[in-house]
Amino acid sequence: MAYYTMVRKNNEYVPLNISDNSNFERLSRYNGNKYSLEEIDNFTSKFEDEISLRKQLYYEGILSREDITREISIRIKNGDNYKKVMYDPIFKDSKMYLDPIYLLNKMWSLSDDYDFLLALMAHYQNSYANNETIASIRAYTLGNPELNINELLKDFLIREIYNRVYNRETNCYEEKGIKYKSLHDLAAFIYHYQHKNDPKMSKKEMEQELLSFVQELDSMFKAKEEIIERPKVKRRVRKPLDGQTSMFDINKG
Repeated sequence: MAYYTMVRKNNEYVPLNISDNSNFERLSRYNGNKYSLEEIDNFTSKFEDEISLRKQLYYEGILSREDITREISIRIKNGDNYKKVMYDPIFKDSKMYLDPIYLLNKMWSLSDDYDFLLALMAHYQNSYANNETIASIRAYTLGNPELNINELLKDFLIREIYNRVYNRETNCYEEKGIKYKSLHDLAAFIYHYQHKNDPKMSKKEMEQELLSFVQELDSMFKAKEEIIERPKVKRRVRKPLDGQTSMFDINKG
């Protein structure tokens, strides 16, 4: 299923073509402004933060001056509309959460956090893959001493992000690849929970920095264009006056 990097213009969402950027790597069979979610994550995670991404997109002409401060989001087509993928894009500091082993260790580090377990249960209460595991985690929070929360969280992650196939010969489930959208969603959820109280730049501060960048960059380009277009000045050669000897005439003698 195709995903889009989109900028909001009034009540419309317009796709951006990021495929020509040097940081972009095509992994799917999509073309134009259609991408896989993994392609978009790989691209945005090359940047430190949202401001760095916006500056690069403006520098390359992908974002206009009017669009540089407008909402940017990852969306998927849903009928005649575009539905937002939950949370912000993946940037450099959150890319490691897309590693299943790293992600599981993060979940284990939060296993004693009662608020985290409540948030996890609420967020995944309708998960088809994990309805039984969510029920067991709820039983753990209610004091069932026979349940191991680390094992439950491991089981939750495996069920949520892997394609599982039952092997009748071994009578066991086997993991046959990752469901990338599910991995992205869980990684974004865990990252957002851990960083929800981090200080953030206000929208006004971000707009001021971006507009200042635009003005400086435009001034630099304008100055460069003036230098290129400036006509060459012919060098003025002083000729000797009548009866005056040139230093070159001396050498001729």
